[in-house]
Amino acid sequence: MAPGGYIEFQDYGLPLRCGDDSLSGTALEKWGILLCKAARNLGRPMGTDVSAHYREWMEQAGFVDIEERHFMWPSNGWPKDSYMKELGRWNQVNILDGLEGFCLALMTRGLGWRKEEVDVFVAQVSNDIKDKRIHGYYPMPVYWGRKPLPGERRAPRRPTTNSGSSSQH
Repeated sequence: MAPGGYIEFQDYGLPLRCGDDSLSGTALEKWGILLCKAARNLGRPMGTDVSAHYREWMEQAGFVDIEERHFMWPSNGWPKDSYMKELGRWNQVNILDGLEGFCLALMTRGLGWRKEEVDVFVAQVSNDIKDKRIHGYYPMPVYWGRKPLPGERRAPRRPTTNSGSSSQH
């Protein structure tokens, strides 16, 4: 990367989060936890296991002007806010379209499940994703920074910002 160039990292945050207790004990909650566990077992962490380190890694690599924003993407159309509802609907379609693919390799290789077990679990998760009584959301961190120009010194670290949509209902 040329000096002065920018890099950006963003990720689907897993496991899902929730502002109330509607996610607790669901297949959807278990899904996010198990995918992260499987990825760790395979030596390829994902989700919050990785995104929690983006700023640190960018600083260690010498990037400057590092910024971050955190968004929430609803698991389906549960929010009352029209923008968040639409975002949730699109997110639901996206996740449902890839759900089996997200699960199959990770759960068979990383957790030792049989394909038939994954199929049953995917059906349960799919039902939960469609259930608007479950107010889950994916934390969506976005970090960006600039490669310093020759001779430029790094400025002191600025406090973390947590902005973005936070509509719950």
